Amino acid sequence: MYLLDARNYIMNIYSLPMLFVGATIASLGFFVLFRERSSSVSISFLFMCLSVSLFLIAGGISYLSRQNILFSFWFKVGTLGVVCIPISVLLLTVARFDLFQRYGAAVAANIFVSILFGLGLFLTDAFIHEVKSFFWGNYGQYGTIGFAFIGFFFSVMVFILYIYWQEYQHTTRSVNKKRIKLMFITFSVGYLGSIDFLPSLGIPIYPFGYIPILFFATVWAFIVVR
Repeated sequence: MYLLDARNYIMNIYSLPMLFVGATIASLGFFVLFRERSSSVSISFLFMCLSVSLFLIAGGISYLSRQNILFSFWFKVGTLGVVCIPISVLLLTVARFDLFQRYGAAVAANIFVSILFGLGLFLTDAFIHEVKSFFWGNYGQYGTIGFAFIGFFFSVMVFILYIYWQEYQHTTRSVNKKRIKLMFITFSVGYLGSIDFLPSLGIPIYPFGYIPILFFATVWAFIVVR
């Protein structure tokens, strides 16, 4: 009941955008799932939306926490969502282009690495080793495993951009080229959400990553439904 005790939380306006966007993105995921009747793409899209939603909602709740121990719990839960984001976006990309046969081994390897990072997050202090205060609230500081995860995160995202480029080069239909180009631009904009890593490195920049992430999820929902 400790987690549910309202006395352990305090109002913080900086949490509101994260909570709202997190709930909106989760709703988009379920909308697309039901709209597309549980296709492989819609399931992958839901997984991505839930990963982002977990990051934003748990992160927003962490801003409301009065005690450091409570903050640390919610921040770790939110970071688990971040750990799931690279593999969820990779799954979405592979499903969209029907490339499971070609990249199945890469997907499996990335899932395995993501599980290891998830275990490192909750079983050690080497992922998040301390808490630092900023003007918007507390924020966890990455340790050795956290730095390794950032490298993994960007490596997967670069690999995804490579897949987009390959598909754009290989397709001959102009409508497909336009669609892939739109997805590439949307992904690049959503990539700006990685600015949320900076406070974890001690850089006092407000984590506004929920804005480009909302843009990415909204446009992708449109693309999947169309």
